[in-house]
Amino acid sequence: MNSVGALLNRKLRVYKLYETAINADIFKDWITSKLLPKAPNNSVFILDNASFHQRKALRRP
Repeated sequence: MNSVGALLNRKLRVYKLYETAINADIFKDWITSKLLPKAPNNSVFILDNASFHQRKALRRP
């Protein structure tokens, strides 16, 4: 079991549990379907160094 989550205003607001390993495709889907719709404009995202965070498609243009 793996999880992805985000704090918004110091509270866990967006999360999802997965029964599989998380890869870049799963993470990108979570960002676009779960995180971005709830994130305020001008949000800053801080990611750790997980390998699936390194995908170029996740970086700001």
